[in-house]
Amino acid sequence: MAAFPRIYTSFAEFERDELRRLDSLRTTVEDMLDERFSEELEEASGGGGKSAGNAALRRRLQRRSYALD
Repeated sequence: MAAFPRIYTSFAEFERDELRRLDSLRTTVEDMLDERFSEELEEASGGGGKSAGNAALRRRLQRRSYALD
């Protein structure tokens, strides 16, 4: 049986439990996104390098965030 998601009563509680846990991973959100979307980044860059793929991915994510608003 799946557990219910945690509900926080304040941002401070969320920060303490979740964000500080990420600090122990010794990685950045950008590194996590690069790892998650590495295949798409390679396709988007067309062999042009990692920065070209990052820029393409950022543009796509921005378009998606505007669509959700």
